Amino acid sequence: MTLPVLIVGASARAAAMSAVRSGLEFTAIDLFADEDLRQLAATGHVMSCRRLKDLARAHHELPAGPWFYTGGLENLASVVQCISQHRRLWGNGAECLRRARSIRRLYPELSRHGFRVPQIAPRGAVPERGTWLVKPRRSCGGLRIRWAKGGESIDPAGRYLVQEFVPGPAYSGSYLASPSGCSWIGASRQRTRRDLPEAGPTKHPFQYWGSVVGPFEPLTLDGDSWSGRWTQLGRVVANQFGLRGLFGVDAVLASDEEGRRQLVPLEVNPRYTASMELFEQERQFEAILAHREACTTDDFLWNGPVVFANWWQKLIVYAREEISVDASFVRALQAQNRDPLWPAVADIPHPGGRIAAGQPVCTVLTCASSESELARKIPGLGKVSWARVS
Repeated sequence: MTLPVLIVGASARAAAMSAVRSGLEFTAIDLFADEDLRQLAATGHVMSCRRLKDLARAHHELPAGPWFYTGGLENLASVVQCISQHRRLWGNGAECLRRARSIRRLYPELSRHGFRVPQIAPRGAVPERGTWLVKPRRSCGGLRIRWAKGGESIDPAGRYLVQEFVPGPAYSGSYLASPSGCSWIGASRQRTRRDLPEAGPTKHPFQYWGSVVGPFEPLTLDGDSWSGRWTQLGRVVANQFGLRGLFGVDAVLASDEEGRRQLVPLEVNPRYTASMELFEQERQFEAILAHREACTTDDFLWNGPVVFANWWQKLIVYAREEISVDASFVRALQAQNRDPLWPAVADIPHPGGRIAAGQPVCTVLTCASSESELARKIPGLGKVSWARVS
């Protein structure tokens, strides 16, 4: 008898869909327990928690089986350690998380291998010159990252860091690591709330809004090919920190003083990431099945990257103000989906719930034959989405 895998994180829906498409059963605990996640679970075991810290206790209420985590738990090594004492972990353990998430350990290793990294200001103050960001050391999804003001004092307890702002489009590289090697799955362009003008002012300009994947132009980066530089980055990170399974590396595509393109890594997410479901859309890659094999066998090596014929985007709709979710709204979202395992609208809230201002309402996935066509869908989608939930 195969035991269901427990999926734990801020949102479990995307990983759960991947698991079900590969024939795996799952149970889940996340912050939302959305309607489509509940309908996916053959066992009916889907739970929600108001805080990620509560997950360490909640998992005892679900059937035995292996587990892995999605977003948010990379900052809670103690929770990962606690659950892993009772269940086999597919992924990276607590000590690995502490190492890979430490900027003080990550940046020197990357610099040693020839990667430019952002400067980190001395603790306690923002330099007068340059453009800087204030970032929580335990950041997730771009929340609570803000522009710094020259000369301002920053939390002396060290809960925040002051990091150089590196201009350029933001990307995330997706990888799969096993004892046999590290494979680059592909790169996604990241979108944040400041890319959505119709959303109006926001306290979280760097909050994750969505991702785009497709046949990107194969640029030369630091004298290497597009795929070569991304591959090198993943292998350096995987080897130095002993990563296993799926993981992501956020980076900026910057330019040096002579106009040459550079890949500037920002941080490591040692887990299944939000953009990974896009790499499954062309039916070449089964993320959670590959993750299981990489974490449970020593000779598994996936041959990537994914080759895209189309462009795909994933956009999160946020509520401008508090809203009540009625049954007709839920049915309207569900009607957009011809196949619930390959949805056009996902993370559908359950009827009767309330969604606070600034919280996610649903996720929209779209496809186009060109990047320009894909870009044209964004403004119209934003207006419709914001009008519908305001």
